Amino acid sequence: MPDIRPATSYIGKIRRLEAKYLAEIDNARLGFRRNALDILTRYGVRLSNLYDIRSEISALERQISSISRAYIPQVDELVLWYMNQQLGNLRRVGETGLPNIQQLNLSTYSERLQIYENTLVSTPAWINNLAKNMETNITRLAIADAEIETAIDRLLSVSIADGRASIWRLSGAAAITETAETTWTAAILAASGLFKATQTITRTEYMKQAIAAIDAVTTDCCLRVHGQTQPLDKPFELIGTPRFADRIDNPPFHWSCRTATSLYTVQMENKGITTPQMKEAAEAELKARERTGRREEIWPAHATSRRNRG
Repeated sequence: MPDIRPATSYIGKIRRLEAKYLAEIDNARLGFRRNALDILTRYGVRLSNLYDIRSEISALERQISSISRAYIPQVDELVLWYMNQQLGNLRRVGETGLPNIQQLNLSTYSERLQIYENTLVSTPAWINNLAKNMETNITRLAIADAEIETAIDRLLSVSIADGRASIWRLSGAAAITETAETTWTAAILAASGLFKATQTITRTEYMKQAIAAIDAVTTDCCLRVHGQTQPLDKPFELIGTPRFADRIDNPPFHWSCRTATSLYTVQMENKGITTPQMKEAAEAELKARERTGRREEIWPAHATSRRNRG
């Protein structure tokens, strides 16, 4: 098994960047809310408001696209850092003829850029849903001649009103989930392209290995795939829950997934933790949860040894 510290560090770095990214998206959402609230309080609940609300959503979409594009270099920097760590792992087990990171960067740049454009910059589903739900509910409220307070509760309330989350609040939950998924997808797909480019250059058949961040929130799915190896062009076999499908080429395997992939050769079993030890660590976590009925109190967790016997 390769030294998995780069993979676990990579997971942490991406998640920290993602938190900054989400904070900027949330700030943009707050700006939309302020403007939409101003429209409703100034003009009342009318069908004529739809044009102005649509304009605000279009402005929000442009702002989100701008924010996302600004994060592309930061995501790519982490991807290249991680690939350089993978090359280091390969050198330590005696692999020869490896490219340097500058060579890989230049040869795969346009491919990586396309991945980022398709995942990070394309219009998120949560914005499309926000537009549709705002339009539908403003129409209903206007036809029902609803009071302004009722309309604000239904459309823009920050808190739960009448036992329901507002359209704006629901869009926030969707934004968090989708942004996490697209950020991780972009990073993993870009790294996967670098893995394949390395294989092409060296003419060596490498494999990929799933590496989960094992802690109190690791899912059953990722614990059960932790340590699994597959050829670069074959999918991982998933048996745990939750999962998007039974066979998936690369993470994310489910919403909010934190599993990474690492380049793998059998020579790596002589360095660091072995694959059987990885799988033992995941199995120990699963058994501890089953035995204790809890997660948090069997801390600390890590991917290099068995868990404490909480």
